[in-house]
Amino acid sequence: MTNAYFRAPNDLVVNEFWLAEYWSHYANIRTLELGLAMSTILVSLFVVQILTILFGALAVSKVKSTLFFSAAVLNVGTAFCMWLISRAFIYPYFRYVFLAGFWLACVSVVLFFAASTLSWKWHREEATKDK
Repeated sequence: MTNAYFRAPNDLVVNEFWLAEYWSHYANIRTLELGLAMSTILVSLFVVQILTILFGALAVSKVKSTLFFSAAVLNVGTAFCMWLISRAFIYPYFRYVFLAGFWLACVSVVLFFAASTLSWKWHREEATKDK
């Protein structure tokens, strides 16, 4: 991650962080709403994203509505962690905007909820056909 900001009008500061440095660098910064440390939120975000991928892969391979729903709920957790991170960086001199990753997480929430609903509907139709 590259972080660039101006300390003064002509004083550009550019920092480049790698995976472990990024998490530990922001350990003292806390979110406004919950008071959680940034390192806690970033590790949670990483775990939730891995679980989302795992549940998404299982849902596609097994086609179960509960797995699609679980992936959708985990995606909501991802978007929530991203929102918490944005709230931690609210300063008068720092403007934080949501980039494509956040909006793609929101789109994937909708798609997983739609897949969950359709899967539930298909399973219900199959159950009624068997009777």
